[in-house]
Amino acid sequence: MNKTRFFSSFILTFWLGMICGVSFFATPIKFLVPGLSRELALQLGDLSFRYLNYIEWLLVVCLFFVLLNYIQVNFVKLLLIVLFSILLLDSFYLLPALHSYVVALSSPEGQVSLAMDISFYHRFYVLAEFTKVLIQLFLLFQLNNRIRP
Repeated sequence: MNKTRFFSSFILTFWLGMICGVSFFATPIKFLVPGLSRELALQLGDLSFRYLNYIEWLLVVCLFFVLLNYIQVNFVKLLLIVLFSILLLDSFYLLPALHSYVVALSSPEGQVSLAMDISFYHRFYVLAEFTKVLIQLFLLFQLNNRIRP
């Protein structure tokens, strides 16, 4: 196994595990904890997703550097650009909107009316997470079948 395949596979697998662990396991579980208020669960989720986003940026930058001069398959390059674009969307559009919802809900007034407005952002974020997972799985498959020692 060459270094490029090893490091790219490691980064993608680690990233995939982070998304699945945080987005699809830990987040839904915390709403099942007895005695944990909805507001506190939302604040924990807000913090978790913010730090997940920081780690994702580190991972995508590392992945770009590992694969920068090695990838000759245009489709793989396109998928890396799509991953980067989804992270931009998460960081500068979806997460700020979801954060403002958590802040509004935690305020003394507790504006629950925002719940209807936020459902679009939440569904879009979930769709983005699933898209990242599918792209990462496809990239793992492609990289391990195309990069030969």
